[in-house]
Amino acid sequence: MSSREESEMKPWKRRAAMLAACLLALAAGVIAVSVSAAGPRKLTRGASDAQRLPATAHTPAPASGSRAGGSLALRSAPGAEASLPAPARRGAPPGAAQIRGRHDPRRVLIRFRSGTSAAERAAFRRETGATLEHRLSPENIDVLRLPRGRSVDAALARYRGDRRIALAEPNRIYAIQAPPNDPFFPGNGASASSDLWNLSNTGQAGGLSDADIDAPEAYDRLGLGASTAPWPTANFAVGVVDTGIDATHPDLTGKAIQPCSSALAGTGTLISGCIDDQGHGTHVAGTIAAVGNNGKGIVGVAPEARIYACKALDSTGSGYDADIAACMNDIVDHRDTYHIGVLSMSLGGTQSSAALSGAVDYAWNHGVLVVAAAGNDGNTSVEYPAGYAHAVSVGATDRNDGHASFSNVNADVEVSAPGVGIVSTVPTYPTGPPDSTGQPNGGIWDPSGYMALDGTSMATPHAAAVAALIAWQTGKSGQALRDALDASVDDLGAAGRDSQFGFGRVNACLALGGGCTYRGAAASTPPLASTTPTGTSSPTPSPPATAPPASTAPSPAPTAPPASTAPSPTTTAPATPVARAYAPTRFRVLSGTATAGSVRRLFANDSSRLEIAGRRSGSSYVSDSYAVTSVPPAARATLRRLSVDYDGNVSRAGSGLRLLVYDWSARRWSSVYVTTRAATRDRSFRWSTTRLPARFLSSAGEIRLRIRGSSRGSIRTRTDLVRFTAEY
Repeated sequence: MSSREESEMKPWKRRAAMLAACLLALAAGVIAVSVSAAGPRKLTRGASDAQRLPATAHTPAPASGSRAGGSLALRSAPGAEASLPAPARRGAPPGAAQIRGRHDPRRVLIRFRSGTSAAERAAFRRETGATLEHRLSPENIDVLRLPRGRSVDAALARYRGDRRIALAEPNRIYAIQAPPNDPFFPGNGASASSDLWNLSNTGQAGGLSDADIDAPEAYDRLGLGASTAPWPTANFAVGVVDTGIDATHPDLTGKAIQPCSSALAGTGTLISGCIDDQGHGTHVAGTIAAVGNNGKGIVGVAPEARIYACKALDSTGSGYDADIAACMNDIVDHRDTYHIGVLSMSLGGTQSSAALSGAVDYAWNHGVLVVAAAGNDGNTSVEYPAGYAHAVSVGATDRNDGHASFSNVNADVEVSAPGVGIVSTVPTYPTGPPDSTGQPNGGIWDPSGYMALDGTSMATPHAAAVAALIAWQTGKSGQALRDALDASVDDLGAAGRDSQFGFGRVNACLALGGGCTYRGAAASTPPLASTTPTGTSSPTPSPPATAPPASTAPSPAPTAPPASTAPSPTTTAPATPVARAYAPTRFRVLSGTATAGSVRRLFANDSSRLEIAGRRSGSSYVSDSYAVTSVPPAARATLRRLSVDYDGNVSRAGSGLRLLVYDWSARRWSSVYVTTRAATRDRSFRWSTTRLPARFLSSAGEIRLRIRGSSRGSIRTRTDLVRFTAEY
């Protein structure tokens, strides 16, 4: 629109606005009209603006779009047409539940029908008052900023009815998925130097020998094994879309390709810099390409690779469709410059997006294989981008080559990789969104520079690195590379491809042409669509007698088949399980003071909460306690499934909350739930396992659930329900 046309329209618009306001006021019985001729008012910021990165040379200034935060691979959910709520208090990270179904309240993504001229596109924007902020060229998608006062729902309803529009959808928000288990520090039960079971598993810590990716054998095939100096960096890279990278980490020296970029405003516009202010991206990068043989910390699966990082997720671990797609396009556009054959995406969401789908297709059409996380929901849902036809979906395995309980199960799972207790690099500086004092809080970091995390987010970089090794060594791309990756596995579970493991757990030695023979056992667990077993559920297979896990549970003789829970030796179908619930009998406080409630009320779930006030520990407050119950010791021999139900909350929004179950075999606490975004409303959670459940029972039949809350300010954990259920 010309300046003259614009000046001619403004008086008419002002008169129309005044008339409309008068009519509305009169209808309400109120005669009060205020019309301002000034520019648009400053809108109240939503959840993200109070928590964005500080504006530095490496980070963008806050954008006006509101976003929700998340914790640990990317998630959107049904109902994405709803608006973002304002945070409970300024600077308080919103709960992970707020991410689900959210979108940018000021922008939408549209695609014009083929043949729509530039003049027609401009006319559409004039008619609707929308502003073109950016165009995602490979996907032919426009990022439009809505006029003041226009809701996303109203805009989409209008746009979808316009003959010129082929596609209109919200600019959805995704966030890195919350891992089901708690990170642990090196030296606290496991260390970065001794517990890299994912690379070389000799049965340590109760694991299954050879339940790994055969990394030492792969290093030998790369000619690295005999070197006494730090292993060199070669001329190939892996693309990573995540929270950025800590390029100053000693184990990532020279690994991050510079300059790098970020896209965080929701417009798909790239700016310079990709500093990791959350920690997730640095963990992913370390698994792929940490420096080998340098006497520090860990070694990556592809230690000669470099990382081309593009930051599309902010300090809360969340980001927009448009920004994620822009980062993917940027990596693909640099594929020839940096020899990038694989793009690793430890993210996923239950809703498909045209922008994300288009970016995956763009990568595929240009010879870059997208490897993405299957999801951490522990059910049969399909997540995206992993669910797209041109992406490889990666599930997670544990140190016994079992299917990780949190890893999604569906027909799209293509390969699996280690994803439980994965030690990797993290920033040594505080990360996370600013708290009420303006300091970063709640992110992934540790002064040691190393941490163990669980999730399909951790499995994905293993598979991406193996695929990158194949591409680098063979020159394969596209379908040929995908086929080679699918063949470079140790088959687990049912023979061939199955919904838990896909074709199997990746093997770097096989990927490089080695003849590494798998010596473990194909472990599987019942499908995870339901936590309640039926009469046709299969009993959990025992590991091979040659490599039993460290457990006090009775084991069969070396030549005997796996123990059966069937009612008689001649019955092939297992008996219908019998479930029995147990109430807590004791409650022990490790840190803090019990201020209200009773352990006797924990089984009732009647809002009579047991409250533990946290005790100051350094710069934080910690509330730490555990509930105990006992089952008949004889139950250990026939136990098929163990479940724990929890219901409760914390007194301070944005606090950390961890639930742990004691593993008597490994003699350590095993985290089953963690969030750095705990809310003051009740959170119900169920943990269930069929994988050697007897290890969580002592010889006397004791089971323990630990509840640990932490915060920069005073905190109380408020537990309403703890219920232990054993199925025989």
